[in-house]
Amino acid sequence: VDGDNKETVKDATFIQKCVAGLNTLEALGEVSADANRDSVVNIKDATEIQKHLAGLKSHGNIGKEISFPALSK
Repeated sequence: VDGDNKETVKDATFIQKCVAGLNTLEALGEVSADANRDSVVNIKDATEIQKHLAGLKSHGNIGKEISFPALSK
């Protein structure tokens, strides 16, 4: 989410700051920030990342390569 290609607590914090209006997401960031794949970036996505980092079962994009057609053109 934060652009370093690693899943860390910084990604969850970045999403929380976006939800609070302190950060903004670029197009690719929006795709990667939607950790639970519900087409909305919100606090639930930060929670999914935190669950993943804690070794709990999580769903969605975390740790998977994301296909983004607009960038391949």
